[in-house]
Amino acid sequence: MEIHVYISHIRDLLNQSSSDSYERKLKEFESSWSQSFHQYYMAMIHSEVSKVNAMQYLLCMCCTI
Repeated sequence: MEIHVYISHIRDLLNQSSSDSYERKLKEFESSWSQSFHQYYMAMIHSEVSKVNAMQYLLCMCCTI
């Protein structure tokens, strides 16, 4: 797979409006990724996205109280 496709996938993932849509899109894309890119993405990017999603959820919960 060419680099521009990976970049497009990352942009698309980071532009998802919810963690559910992010997870669905991730499942769609990861089957086409090389093993090395998949490992890199999960370790370096996905782990950070998960933290941001958790923080956004907590902020939303606090704002509704």
